[in-house]
Amino acid sequence: GNMGSAVGRFLAEGGFEVVSCLAGRSDFTKERALRYGFRDAGSIEEMVAASDLVLSILDPARAEDIAGAVADAMKTTGRAIVFADCNATSPATAARLNAIIESSGGRFVDVGIIGGAPDRKENFPNFCTSGPHADMLLPLDGKGVHILKVGEQVGAGSAIKICNGAWN
Repeated sequence: GNMGSAVGRFLAEGGFEVVSCLAGRSDFTKERALRYGFRDAGSIEEMVAASDLVLSILDPARAEDIAGAVADAMKTTGRAIVFADCNATSPATAARLNAIIESSGGRFVDVGIIGGAPDRKENFPNFCTSGPHADMLLPLDGKGVHILKVGEQVGAGSAIKICNGAWN
C-alpha cells in the first residue's frame, strides 16, 4: 500500500537495503516496489535470510498471518531478527504477535503509525514504538519516519494509534 511503499522508498533513499517478498502481490505493487528501490527476495524465507529487521506494514487483518510466516521463516533459516508490527492493531493483538515472534527467538517491536505516508523530507509519519526492543528502530529516525519511543511495554504503540484514531 501507500504507507509501506513510501516508507520503503525513503529508507532506500536513506541508504538502507529494502528487501521484500512480492510473491502474490499485484503487478502494480511489484512495479512500484522495484521502482522505489526494493529488492524482491522471492519468498518470506529468503527475505528473512537477507534481513535484520522486518517492518510489517499491511492490512491489519493479515498481521497475525504475516507474523506467523516470518516466525516460521526464522525457525527455518535459523535467523532471529527484529519484527516490527506497524499495523493498526490492538494492544491485545500486539501481545499475541509478540508471543509468535518470541517463540522463534525473534525480537518484537510494537509500532503505532501516526500521520500519512511520507511524501517529502519534512512530512514523515511518527512511528510510536514500544516494547523492550523499541530502540532497535532508532537508526530509521529521519529516514522517512520519526521514531518516538512511547514505552517499554508491548501494546503501548498500538494504544497510541487507537487513541489517535479515536481523537480524530
